[in-house]
Amino acid sequence: MKAVSVILLSGFLTLGAAVCGAVEGAGNPATAIDPLDLLPGGLPGLAYMNLKHLAETGAYDNVMDFVASQLEEPDKDPREILKALKLDIKKDLNAGALAFESIGKDDAKLILVVTGSFDTRTFYKVMKEREPRARTVFHKGHKIRLENDGKARAVLNGKVLITGTEDLVRKVIDIYKGDAKPGAKNSPLMDRAKGLGDQTFWLVADLNIPPQPEGEDPGLATTIPGLDSSKIKTVTISGRITGEAFDIKAVLGCVDAGSAATLVGGLSQAVNRWVAMSTMATAGDPESAQTVIELTQAMDINSEGASATVRVTITAELAEKLKALGEKMIETQGFDGGGMMGPGGMMEMDGAD
Repeated sequence: MKAVSVILLSGFLTLGAAVCGAVEGAGNPATAIDPLDLLPGGLPGLAYMNLKHLAETGAYDNVMDFVASQLEEPDKDPREILKALKLDIKKDLNAGALAFESIGKDDAKLILVVTGSFDTRTFYKVMKEREPRARTVFHKGHKIRLENDGKARAVLNGKVLITGTEDLVRKVIDIYKGDAKPGAKNSPLMDRAKGLGDQTFWLVADLNIPPQPEGEDPGLATTIPGLDSSKIKTVTISGRITGEAFDIKAVLGCVDAGSAATLVGGLSQAVNRWVAMSTMATAGDPESAQTVIELTQAMDINSEGASATVRVTITAELAEKLKALGEKMIETQGFDGGGMMGPGGMMEMDGAD
C-alpha cells in the first residue's frame, strides 16, 4: 500500500509530467498565476505543491526516481515525458494545485492546474504522437485535447497547464477568462490549509468512507489494528522538504476522541510490529539496529481531542541510513519492510502491498 505522500507527489509529478506543454510563446515565471486562483469549488479534496521549492531543495531527482519506480507502465516514466516535451521542472514549473473527488478511482473527478513556462508546438506534437486518436475541441478560444483515457488537457497563454475531467477543464477556462468565479480558494477546505504556506506540499480533504461490509478485504486494518476508516472524517497532510530534512505531518479528524485514541493505538502497534520485524531481519548488525531506533525516534504519534496526529522528521543523514538499511534487508533477508521518503530518497512505511 502506497503512503499518502506518495499519492500526492505522484498525482502532481506523474500526471503533470504526462500532460505538460503550452500554447505559443512562453510564460514569464515572475508573473505566474497562483494555480489555486483557478480551481473551481465543490470537490472534497484540495492539494498544493510548490514545484519551484521542490526543485531548489535538491530532492527533486530522488522524488522523480521514486515516482518512476512506482509506475506500473514504464513507458509513462515522467522523466522521459518531460524530456520529450523539452520541459525542465527545475526551471520551467512554478506550482501546482489539485482539486479532487477521490484519488485512485479511474472515473473520479479531478482537476490539476500547473503554472510555469511552456512550449505549445512541442506539447501538441508530443501529445499527438502519444495519443494519435485523441479529439480536439475548443472552448472560448482555447484548444482542449480529449484523450481516450477520459482526461482533457489544455494550455493557456504559455503560463497555465490544465488536465482533468472535461467539465472541470472547461470550468477552469471559464475562471481564467473571467466568466466564472473561483471556488476552491474560498472553500472551507482552505481554512484548514491556513498556516501551511511555507510547506513544500499540502493536502486537505473531507472523507466519507462507508463502514466496511463483513467479509470484505480489511485492507489497512490488517496493517493498523482496530482501524475503522469510516470514523475518519477529515485529513490534512503537509510536508516540507529541505536539503537537510523531510518533515511530514498528517492530522486525521475523527468522529470523536475515542476513535482518535483507537487510531493512535493502532498506528503505534503497526510501528512496533515493523520495528520487531526489522530488528529480527537485522539481528547481529548493530549499525542497522541503530538505524531502526533512530527511525522510531523520528516519529511522533499522538491524539488530542478528536484528532490523531502523525509526524515524521527524516534528516538527510537518516535518509541515507534508511536507504542502506532497506537494501541490506532485501539483499540478506528478502524482507520488504516498506519505507519512507526523505531528502536522500523515498522508501515505503506501510509494509508490503
